[in-house]
Amino acid sequence: MRAADAVLKYMKGEGVRYIFGNPGTTEVPFMDAMVDSDLEFVLCLQENVAVAAADGLSQATRRAQVVNLHTGPGVAQAMSSIYMASKHRAPVVVTAGNEDSRFAFTEPLLRAELVEMTRPLVKWGYETTSVDDVIPSLRRAFKVAQTPPTGPVLLSWPMDVLAKEVSDDIDLRPSDVPAPPAPDPAAIERIAELLAGAERPCFVAGDDVGRRRAERSLAELAEAVGAKVLTAPLAMQQNFSNTHPLAAGGVPPFPNIARAFLSNFDVIVVIGARAFFLYYYQENEPVPPEASLVHAHPDPWEIAKNYPTDVGVVATADLFIDALRRAIADWPKDAAARASERSAALMAEGDGARANTAVWAAAEKEKTPLTSVGIVATVLDHLGDAPASFVDESVTNSLGTRVVPALEDSDSAFGHKGGALGWGVGAAIGVALAFPERRIVCTLGDGSIMYCPQAMYTAARQRLPILYLVMNNGGYAIIKSGTRAQKQRAYETDTYIGMDITDPEVDFVSLARGLGLGSAVASEPGELDAAVKSALAHDGPFLIDCKLDRTIPDLPF
Repeated sequence: MRAADAVLKYMKGEGVRYIFGNPGTTEVPFMDAMVDSDLEFVLCLQENVAVAAADGLSQATRRAQVVNLHTGPGVAQAMSSIYMASKHRAPVVVTAGNEDSRFAFTEPLLRAELVEMTRPLVKWGYETTSVDDVIPSLRRAFKVAQTPPTGPVLLSWPMDVLAKEVSDDIDLRPSDVPAPPAPDPAAIERIAELLAGAERPCFVAGDDVGRRRAERSLAELAEAVGAKVLTAPLAMQQNFSNTHPLAAGGVPPFPNIARAFLSNFDVIVVIGARAFFLYYYQENEPVPPEASLVHAHPDPWEIAKNYPTDVGVVATADLFIDALRRAIADWPKDAAARASERSAALMAEGDGARANTAVWAAAEKEKTPLTSVGIVATVLDHLGDAPASFVDESVTNSLGTRVVPALEDSDSAFGHKGGALGWGVGAAIGVALAFPERRIVCTLGDGSIMYCPQAMYTAARQRLPILYLVMNNGGYAIIKSGTRAQKQRAYETDTYIGMDITDPEVDFVSLARGLGLGSAVASEPGELDAAVKSALAHDGPFLIDCKLDRTIPDLPF
C-alpha cells in the first residue's frame, strides 16, 4: 500500500474520525487515499477554519485531531488559528503537503519551509523526507501533541514521499502517551498545612481542570476545605460549575480588578492556569502580597514565572486535586472542624446566587436594544431541557454566555484565549461534531465572525445544529473601549478611526443564506422570540443578527 494509505489507517487507530482541510495539488496523494478511507474529510473553504474546527473538536474530545493544509500558502493562511491552538494547548496534528522532494533544490512554485514557518507556535515540527519515517514521525506527532502540556505539532509531507509504497505489514500501533507524573508528596503536605491554617482560602480553576474533567473533584475538594472557587482569567472551558454555591465567578483579566477579587483571600491555590493571564497594563499586581500563593500546573515553565510562589507543583489538575483531597483527609480534628464550619457558611451564602441571576436575566429579556444577557436568556427559554453547549467569541458581550446558562461541567462552554478573532465560528463546528446530540449555541461579535465567515459553509455542508448569534454593535467595541480608556484625542472628539463596521452595514442575513444557512434579524424582544423559534425548527445551522446598543462600554478601570 502507499504511505498515504498507511497514514490514514494509522490515524484511524488513534481514534481520529474527521480530517479538516482544504486540498491543493501537493495534497493529491493524501486526498487520493481518502477515497478508500473510513475517515471523513471535512471541507473548509479557508485554512483558519480548518484549524479552528480541529481545535474545537480537540477541546471537546480531549484527544488529538488532524488538519491537512496546502503547503506554504495554506499554512500561512492558517497561522492565526495555529497561534490560537498554541495558546489553547490544543493537541492538533497539523499536516501539510509539500512540493516533490526530487526537485526541491530548484525552489519550485509550491516549495515551503513549513517547519521553520511554524517553529514558534508548535511543540514539534518535522519534514518527512524518507518513506521509512512516515509512520514513526506520525506516531511521534500524536505522542508529543497529547503529552502534557499538550499542544499543536506539524508534519510536512513532500508529495512524492506519501505516494511511495510501504509494506502491508507496517507497524501501525498508536502512540503510547506517557502518564503524567504524580505530584510531589512533600509539596502536597505543605499545601495541606497552609490550607489547614487558612482563614479565607480560595481555589482558582484553570483550563487544565476542564481539560482533565476534574471540575467535580475540585468541587468536593472545595467543600472539604471550605473555599470559594474562581475561574482563571480568560478561561476556555467551564472549569467549575457556575451553579455550585462555592462558585465565585471569574477573575477579570485586568490587574487592578483581579487584585480586588483576590484581596479577600489569605491562601490562593491556582490549579492548571497561568498565574495570571492578563489584558492591559495596570500598576497593581493581581496577587496580594500578604497572601500565600500555591501554583499547580503541568508545565514547569508556568510555575513561579511571574510572582513569588510559596509552593509550586508540577502536576496535571486531576492528579493534584486527588492528592490534595487525600492529604486533607488526614487533617487534625480541629482543622477539619473549622473547614466544615466555614464550608457550611460559604455554601449558605452562595445558595441564592442563581435565583438572583434568573431575576436579572428575565428583566434583560424585555430590553430594547437587545442585550447579550437577554438574548441568551431568550434562547434558553426556547431550548428548555434540550442539551446544549456554548461556544463564545463575543468579546465585550461574553457575560450572557458565561453567566446566564447553567454551565454544570467542562463540556457545557468553550471559549478562547489567544486574542485572534475568527476562531469561534469554526470552533463551533468541531464542538458540534463532538456532541451530535447537542444544540450548539455560538455567540460571536460582528467583527469576529467576519474574519472567517467561510466556516458557515462548512456548518451547512455538515448540517450541524449550530445557532450562530451575532452580537451586532456595529464595530470593534473592545478596541473603542480601550481607546476611550486612554482619555486622549479619540475620547475628546468621540472619533474612533477604523473601528466601525458601518457604511455599509454587513448584511449578515444575506451572507448566511448565501452560505446555506437559515437566518433572521432581531432588533427587539418580539423579533428575537420569533427568530429563535425559527432557528430551533430549522434543519441545520441558523444565524440571527442581533442588534445591540452601540454605546461604547467602559472598561472597568
